[in-house]
Amino acid sequence: MSVLLLPAFLENERQKMMNSFWWRKKATWVRGINLMSWEQLTMKKDSGGMGFCHLHAFNLSMLGKQAWKFITQPNVGFKSVQSQYFSKTDFLDVNLGHSPNHMWRSIFASGAVIREGHEWRIENGEKINVWGQPWLQSKGNTFVSSTVPHGLELMKVSSLIDHASLSWRLDIMSQILNTNDINHIQNIPLLNVDMEDEKIWKFIAHGLYTVKSSHGDPILRQQFQSRRAMESGWSLRVSPKIKHLSWRI
Repeated sequence: MSVLLLPAFLENERQKMMNSFWWRKKATWVRGINLMSWEQLTMKKDSGGMGFCHLHAFNLSMLGKQAWKFITQPNVGFKSVQSQYFSKTDFLDVNLGHSPNHMWRSIFASGAVIREGHEWRIENGEKINVWGQPWLQSKGNTFVSSTVPHGLELMKVSSLIDHASLSWRLDIMSQILNTNDINHIQNIPLLNVDMEDEKIWKFIAHGLYTVKSSHGDPILRQQFQSRRAMESGWSLRVSPKIKHLSWRI
């Protein structure tokens, strides 16, 4: 599971077996009634689920270990894959390509997990483009939301840093960025501008990718959100039958 993506039919069969085992009556082993969908059971307990393993999400998280090596340790991963599919670009910007083998298809699929969970740790700012890369320290959007000025499409974050005083250059930011972006940028500490910027995993404090931290959060977040939206529906002034039906769905 850490190198190849399992076929969808195999994942579905295994999950059906686990689902059937959970709901059957333990005394008689007769098939029981499924009161919750498997997608809901795989949510975290604090989101209304049981925390069961979602095989597809877990498979992508395992594959993400290989993808993470491609973007943080480019000389450690599969060099043959790198030379064939993205020798001149970054893994996060690469396309699937023509006639890809199954291993590359599998690792490429985990790119969705990595794109969702990575962000930049700012040091000297020379590697990071101001526009279109996640570098803001925000719980929501980590991308700059300001409109890109004409002629500054390739502007680096280092242009916004006063390296002598280890501070942000408000004179430049006030001309090209909105107030919201400026406030987020000012909250970013500048500790060592002599070091290079690095990509980190934002779902864990030490910034290193782990399967446990990636499994569930990036993949099932949309399901968590829909679950919270559904739970807020209990306060609606509608028939109890409709509330119960929406919960079952």
